Amino acid sequence: MLHWVKKHQIIIGDFALICMTVIWGSTFFVVKDQLRFIDPVTMVFYRFAAASLILGLYLFFRRIPLFHNWRRGLIVGFWLWVIYVAQNIGMLYTTASNSGFITALNIVFVPILSLMMFRHMPSKTRILASCVSVTGMWLLTGGLHGMNCGDVITLFSALACAFYVLYSDKYLKQGMSPVVLCFQSLFVVFVLSFVWMVVLQRPFELNPSRTLGALLYLTLVATVLAFTVNLYVQKISTPMRVTLIYASEPVFAALFACYFLGESLNRVQWLGGGLIVLAMMLSELKRPVLKMMGRIGAG
Repeated sequence: MLHWVKKHQIIIGDFALICMTVIWGSTFFVVKDQLRFIDPVTMVFYRFAAASLILGLYLFFRRIPLFHNWRRGLIVGFWLWVIYVAQNIGMLYTTASNSGFITALNIVFVPILSLMMFRHMPSKTRILASCVSVTGMWLLTGGLHGMNCGDVITLFSALACAFYVLYSDKYLKQGMSPVVLCFQSLFVVFVLSFVWMVVLQRPFELNPSRTLGALLYLTLVATVLAFTVNLYVQKISTPMRVTLIYASEPVFAALFACYFLGESLNRVQWLGGGLIVLAMMLSELKRPVLKMMGRIGAG
């Protein structure tokens, strides 16, 4: 009975993660468009200030301690801050396709860092799935069209994303509340962004007529909702499973671009999207199924 319940929890969790990945896929063209009107770190500041305020009020009225095990929230929040600041600044200098591909490289970093930091050896199947997924993303986005400073900056976002996934998984598995960890990490991003803006004298000004709607979407849907659901699911899932589902983000980003911006995908790009979906399925194949497939291939 418990096995059945846990299995269905994982299925529901996977579906929720896919929904959140759809949302995050939509943020690429939203952020890219908004960077015409707002400083990249200013966007992060307001987005996470509002998000941490909302979650903070929720925890306060529920009488849940906001800063219990705050050092864990500080670590997770730092890597989350690097993700968004590096990604936003990088998008000033690089293309949307390069940004999507480089950010998604975190699926390569996760098994490597997991082995180095926690001595967790990923299965050969999931290592293979990661390689297939990277190949798919390369085909989907067209690869790297000449490295520039934006590409290098965005690479730090991908590396930070891997650290974020691993540390979140570690602390959630140790019993930390997903909502509390989410609030603390969002609050840290807000504070670090504020310090960055004060020290570097970045502008606090907003143009509400151009940015308010996008900031509300990024705050309420892509941050408060998505991060809370994500951390709840990570509590019952594994880092590799979560990361491989995240790998579908460029597919959804491309679909949004086709629908809203009138972009089109060629056959090679659709092949890349198919490989990403294949990698997600491959990562969940059981060993007996793989052995059977091997025998069929050998015959």
